[in-house]
Amino acid sequence: MASQRKIEEMTFDDFSNRIAHDVIEKKILQFNDDHVILVCGDEGKRKSTFTLALACNVYRKLGRTPTTDMLKYSWPEYREANLFALKNMKHTLRDPRMAMKMVREYGIDDDNTEELRKIWDKEMDIKKGDIVVFDEACEINARDSMSQTNKDFTGLMIKNRFLGLLHFLNIPKPMSLDIYPREQRARGMVWCCADYNDAITERLSRIYYYTKETYSEIFAAKRYWNLFTNQDKLIRAVPPDFQITELGDMRTYIPENIATFYESKKWAFNYSGLLADALGKNKRSFNKDKLVRPGESKAEWFERTGLSPAYFNTFRLMK
Repeated sequence: MASQRKIEEMTFDDFSNRIAHDVIEKKILQFNDDHVILVCGDEGKRKSTFTLALACNVYRKLGRTPTTDMLKYSWPEYREANLFALKNMKHTLRDPRMAMKMVREYGIDDDNTEELRKIWDKEMDIKKGDIVVFDEACEINARDSMSQTNKDFTGLMIKNRFLGLLHFLNIPKPMSLDIYPREQRARGMVWCCADYNDAITERLSRIYYYTKETYSEIFAAKRYWNLFTNQDKLIRAVPPDFQITELGDMRTYIPENIATFYESKKWAFNYSGLLADALGKNKRSFNKDKLVRPGESKAEWFERTGLSPAYFNTFRLMK
């Protein structure tokens, strides 16, 4: 029975090697395929940290330098990354007109349109064998399955298979995606759990990996909606293939420039009403005195502004 399957252990470094060599070097670069992995778990369960650490470590395994180009935080950014990869491929395709046909199917008339020029004029380098992280992919939600964005996303997932990219889609639960990206395109799923010790000072993480075969069992069970009600129920019902161990402090794998970029994107994406009030409704009413001053500590900033210490990094990173 599936519930009796032994969960094997695989270190974070070994998992990075598997992604680097089995997926990118062999499957993508040698056999001209692509790969999609869902990274799931409730909010605050370290999905983003794990994914960025994994992507950066995989790049190092391949002797490459990770860049901020791989991190996308919205549907337009994710779509642009795919289009940019298409730009870099168009001269290597047997028939360059095929690339232009794909562009038109993405909803852009031709390569002379203003929209496409804006995308292609950006300083971005996405090419075959690269990793694209779509963080907060919950923007593409199955509840809005009839929205144009969701239709575009599903269409893109159908058409972008030949681009040779490794996609990480960070999303709380796979059911948030429509059936095609959820069941047809995903080649595996990472499930992130996190707890706290008694002192609530150190996070204890449990990260599991479901291969394509085991991931498919979840959906074959026909009751998968009930498996995601809490972080452990899924593991008891359909055990994963591997527990990823020896994680350490995953932040050490992420270069400072990428960590800073991620923090600024995260706060911009989660622009709450409270934060809007703190910043001001528009640039004219923006109060620059709330920005962290050079050399100012969190305690000093809190005492001066009266804002929540939770926003310290936000105001430190803002220009």
